[in-house]
Amino acid sequence: MSMRVRTTRTSVFASALLALLAAVPAGAQEIVPVTLTLDEAIRIARQNNPGFQRTRNDLHAAEWDVRAAYGALIPSANISSGISWQGSGEQRFGSLTFDELGVINPPSFWFSSYNLGFSYTIDGQTLMAPGQAKANRNATAAQIQNADAQLVQQVTQLYLDVLRQTEEVRVAEQQLERARTNLRLSQGQFEIGTATAVDVGQAEVAVGRAEVTLLQAQNAHETARIRLLQAMGVDLDQAVTPTTPFRIEEPRWTVDELFELGVERNPNLRSLRASVDAARYGVR
Repeated sequence: MSMRVRTTRTSVFASALLALLAAVPAGAQEIVPVTLTLDEAIRIARQNNPGFQRTRNDLHAAEWDVRAAYGALIPSANISSGISWQGSGEQRFGSLTFDELGVINPPSFWFSSYNLGFSYTIDGQTLMAPGQAKANRNATAAQIQNADAQLVQQVTQLYLDVLRQTEEVRVAEQQLERARTNLRLSQGQFEIGTATAVDVGQAEVAVGRAEVTLLQAQNAHETARIRLLQAMGVDLDQAVTPTTPFRIEEPRWTVDELFELGVERNPNLRSLRASVDAARYGVR
């Protein structure tokens, strides 16, 4: 009896362990906090967004291109060696060997060779290659900054959309509760004779419309949540609640100030300028 109990307990434990292992995902992703701030959303997106990661990895290739350009300026060297052996064999003359004829076979020999060489080739293209590689690296860095700015803008807009859809759901819930209150009021008035059946029917229609509006708002909120998590590069099944408040302030910039800021700091424009500089260096 005790043996059966042990076997049953072991089977239950093994089954529970297998179920636990099956529930653990193969590639664990970062867990998003339920109460998510905008700064946390941007940080997670920078670490997990696949498109941004692919763009950022281009900088490593650009760094190696700079090293390769400097490496081309170093002279090349080559070393080679060889060894061979030549030994005497049994040589025959007809049916007789040379030993039988009194001819002494030649001795064995070892041969070895060594070679050490240096070569150096230089031209204008090789001399300018480091500068070209640096210009390309600067252009790549500017493109990464542009991609980072676009990612921040995308995450911020999606974050605001989730906030907006959350308020839409709240307003839709309030409208549904108001419609249900009006329906109960109409039903009560109908019972005491101060309202007609048409009034009750209109109240029921208003409740149905409010329910449809709430369902649409909930679907829009779910879509906004999925898009935000997709831009962050994390699991789409996680629930998030944006908590960063936004204040409404009157803009105090002038048109000239905005134009100067755009010319100096716009990441897309800076990326294009770096690409132009790299192209000009290539022409030289």
